[in-house]
Amino acid sequence: MGGLFVATVWVLSGCLGASSPLDPGAPPTRAPDGAVIATVGDGQVTDLDFAEAASRRPAAAEGLDLDARRNVLEELITDEILFQEATRRELYKDPKVRKIMVSLLIREEVFDRIRNEEIPESELRSYYEAHQDDFTVPAKVQVRRIFMAVPEGEDPAPAKKTMEGLRAQIRKDPAKFGELAERHSEDPFKRRGGDLGLLTREGKQGVPTGVVDKAFALRAGQLSEVFEAGGGLNLVLTVSRRDRLERSFDQMKGSVMRRMKNDRFQEMTEQYTAEVRSRYGVDIDEMVLRNTAVQVQAAPPNVDAKELLEVTSPRAGAGNAAAATDATKGPPK
Repeated sequence: MGGLFVATVWVLSGCLGASSPLDPGAPPTRAPDGAVIATVGDGQVTDLDFAEAASRRPAAAEGLDLDARRNVLEELITDEILFQEATRRELYKDPKVRKIMVSLLIREEVFDRIRNEEIPESELRSYYEAHQDDFTVPAKVQVRRIFMAVPEGEDPAPAKKTMEGLRAQIRKDPAKFGELAERHSEDPFKRRGGDLGLLTREGKQGVPTGVVDKAFALRAGQLSEVFEAGGGLNLVLTVSRRDRLERSFDQMKGSVMRRMKNDRFQEMTEQYTAEVRSRYGVDIDEMVLRNTAVQVQAAPPNVDAKELLEVTSPRAGAGNAAAATDATKGPPK
């Protein structure tokens, strides 16, 4: 885990260097920003590094004495040494670290360029009007169902007689629907007393379209007749209904903004990626591509840089968790 820590410190410390491609055989270097307090191997700790780290100390408001300043500096020196050692060992090639580096790059080059004020209200309103259904709560019905399968070619009469008997019992006492569904229904929802939950007109997986259509045709509290759908006979009770709810532009302005920013984020990411790719030569060996053996394995885990730092950091308050959080944020909110 120590290797992951030092590599993550490297990525999150802001020491990514110039925009030219990294030479895997040589550590990246950077020109010092500010006055150099300490020279550490091939790197430096500057007054700007020190001021930022010291400002996060609880005693910063009262002023730091020389001993406290030395402690801050020692931590920065240690971080710089570990960073250089991680670079020397080429830990930036670790798949997890590569993910964090790419996230940082996209954040700097794309994410930070998107601002609320860049989208005028006229564009927000036009987007809302063009995608109004996306900001509307669809009509829904809460449904219960009893289902009995009738295999193809089998006489449905016995099953229908049973279902009619169940329907008569439910009409006398609607509260029995759940109990009867658990005892007689033959679909996966029987364990929930036949409760299918709230359905939109688009339905849900495992619920036949005919059942959804029937439920929407009933009033709240109304029990259907026995009908065929989904390879058998059905009884449906529409427990309640929720009408379609249209929300105004003013109500949804924040959501429209997030949607537009997300769309722009995706577009700008694609544009930036295409521009960067144009600067790199790519030579593909089709024979190797075709003949490389592939073994199925688990996908690499998504890395939460903040969690990684919290788990692997050798001391509390290293000061990089906030950077990790910023580095791994998704599209703009």
